[in-house]
Amino acid sequence: MTTFLVVGRFLAVVAAVRGLQLRLRPTGPEFYRARNPS
Repeated sequence: MTTFLVVGRFLAVVAAVRGLQLRLRPTGPEFYRARNPS
């Protein structure tokens, strides 16, 4: 059961990261520019 909880938590984190990436996709270039100033 502990393994199942760990897998569930991992999937939840992956889903949250994907959601953030989809949400930030329109402002991707600005985020990349602010993150890596060149």
